[in-house]
Amino acid sequence: MKTNHIASLDGLRGVAAIMIVLFHGRVWLSALLFQSGYLAVDFFFCLSGFVISYAYDARLAQGMTAWTFFRARLIRLYPMIAIGTTVAALMFAYQNHLAHVPTAQTLYTTLLSFAVLPNFFPGGPHTELFSVNQPLWSLFFEIAINMTYAILFRFLTTRVIVVLEFGLLLWLYLAADQYGLGILGRYSDTFIAGIPRTGFSFFAGVLIFRAFAAGKLPKLSVSMPVLATALALLLTINWAFIGTLRVEIFSIVIVFPLFVMAACQQSLSGWQLKWATALGALSYPIYATHEPVLMLLQHVFWRISTASWAVNLVSSLLLIALMNWIFLRFYDKPLRGYLASVAAR
Repeated sequence: MKTNHIASLDGLRGVAAIMIVLFHGRVWLSALLFQSGYLAVDFFFCLSGFVISYAYDARLAQGMTAWTFFRARLIRLYPMIAIGTTVAALMFAYQNHLAHVPTAQTLYTTLLSFAVLPNFFPGGPHTELFSVNQPLWSLFFEIAINMTYAILFRFLTTRVIVVLEFGLLLWLYLAADQYGLGILGRYSDTFIAGIPRTGFSFFAGVLIFRAFAAGKLPKLSVSMPVLATALALLLTINWAFIGTLRVEIFSIVIVFPLFVMAACQQSLSGWQLKWATALGALSYPIYATHEPVLMLLQHVFWRISTASWAVNLVSSLLLIALMNWIFLRFYDKPLRGYLASVAAR
């Protein structure tokens, strides 16, 4: 297996990250597009299952401990979590100060956010669990499913995962039908339903990798530009005219796995390889920081801008990309390199 197989997946991850920014930005700018952008998170989970298996299955099979695995994932994920949460925490503290929220409550909520833990206080039937930096809900479940996979790796045979997938799919369908897919995992009343939302897609990615590694994937020859365009369109259109739940489940069960299956068989070169690599490198930093940056732009830039919503949104996306390129080059990569060298001693 060559690294450019992963570059194709990185490119799609970059497209999905952009669609997440557009999805959240469209709410504040009253745009009518990007209505299905929240599904990008489910695509991320499927990608994660493939990539984690690609990177760690052999090492786990050779005796890599759960602690060593967790340390590697923490080094990979936490530096950008810290940046995004720091920006979000400053805004959260300012807003709470204006609203006369007790300092102890603000501090407690903020500390939980830095620990990537849900906050069930003060309770209620529909409490937002990661109110400081909302994308942390998915990173919490990402870390949880990663650790579950590492701890139970020896028991997670392909047959066991296939059986598990049927149960997770049924649970996911029932939860999505009751609450709506987009809020599963984010609130106190839908928190437990984050398990099937994360688990089904993650283990679908694991199964795809195992078939890929065994040379048993059906041949899918779809070019990278076609895949990227199709993914962007899927996440742009409001599918209510067909039936939102139908499209959500069909995307998670069929479409996203097909995207991963097709992309992992791509051998990129030239400009496609360069763009896919660049998009992949920026995808996680963008996802980890975009929410607080968009909120900051909402309160500052968009209030004084006289441009159209489209210009504001595109300019915001470019600014977020530039900021995260700086974070990636001068903070994330150097820090991860240092932490990895310390961990290896």
